[in-house]
Amino acid sequence: MLAIDQLIDQYPGNIGILTLISGTAYLPVFYRAMGATVGKDCALAADGNSNILWTEPDLVTFEDRMAADDASVVCHLNTRGEFELHPLRVDDRSVLRSGARLLVGESMGHDACLLEHGLVLAGDHVDNGCTVQGWPCELFSGDRLRGLVT
Repeated sequence: MLAIDQLIDQYPGNIGILTLISGTAYLPVFYRAMGATVGKDCALAADGNSNILWTEPDLVTFEDRMAADDASVVCHLNTRGEFELHPLRVDDRSVLRSGARLLVGESMGHDACLLEHGLVLAGDHVDNGCTVQGWPCELFSGDRLRGLVT
């Protein structure tokens, strides 16, 4: 653990090792070394932005073929001095878009999508195949591609 921290803090040019491995197959390996459960073929920080934030990687489970851009994953809750830790799970083929935020005890089903800048509140569950958006999130049923020039 200390060796990994040293790589992050003391990389030449203050770039940080996470910036160099963002969007590569090495980022899931890094988070696995930090204790996270990351399935095969996951795309973490696929947009190349290394700001993906995992405060407690040992409580995070990302299943196979899920994708996360610049997302925040928080597995702790501090309510009036009472500190709690709860696991967080994202199932197969789910997507966390840029600015998405998952809070403590949250879970996402298979083929679920949390759109940009969406927030899933503590303890909530996104059902299989659902797309949600908003702060806090609500079911999205519109056409995201409408109006785009092709």
